[in-house]
Amino acid sequence: MLIVQTCDPYRYFPLFAITQRTAATYAERHGHVYEGFIGINRGHLPWHSTYNRITLLYDYIARGITGWVLYLDADSYIIDFDFNCAEYLLDKAEKSFVFAPAMPNPKAWQVNAGIFFANLSNDSCRQICSRWYQEFLARVPDSTLADDRGSFDIYPDDQQLLQSIIQDSSEAIQQSIYVDENHTFNYQEGRFARQVIRAHHASFDERLISAQTEIEAIMDKMERK
Repeated sequence: MLIVQTCDPYRYFPLFAITQRTAATYAERHGHVYEGFIGINRGHLPWHSTYNRITLLYDYIARGITGWVLYLDADSYIIDFDFNCAEYLLDKAEKSFVFAPAMPNPKAWQVNAGIFFANLSNDSCRQICSRWYQEFLARVPDSTLADDRGSFDIYPDDQQLLQSIIQDSSEAIQQSIYVDENHTFNYQEGRFARQVIRAHHASFDERLISAQTEIEAIMDKMERK
């Protein structure tokens, strides 16, 4: 399995530098491949790196990479180093994606894109990733990315693009997606992986301190085993 994280080299890099330690350590421990991408694939503002997941997945497919990819936002970190992803995904081999819900009692398209598993061997996954990329090019053109006033108020963000694609997809594609409502990952209560969510902290510095404190405790506990 490929585990990937990405961030811009400016704003979110300090947080990435803290969280990536957990993902890289987990990958090494379980024989997975870890890839950290620092940069902005398309655009120029630090927050434009939120779209990196779209271009990275599209590129993996173009390069013929198959199998599962675990995507983690820069503010995401792994908490349980004994969690067995291979075992977890065993009964999901025919699924295209595994997402956490974006809200309670979600519809098929109401998914969270902060942490997710993508099955690049699955045709529905490849179709969604291709459409995600094409919608990104069409709905967020270069002229829009060049506007420094841009924000999510006028840009569709990566999650909005993904949700609209899934909503407009066939029933078969929607049914290929598994939404895990058991708090396995995402948010602050994930059993395997969590996020230092912006909405739960008063400032970016507070997010850094929160991440640093919890991750140091997690790594210390893991190293004592």
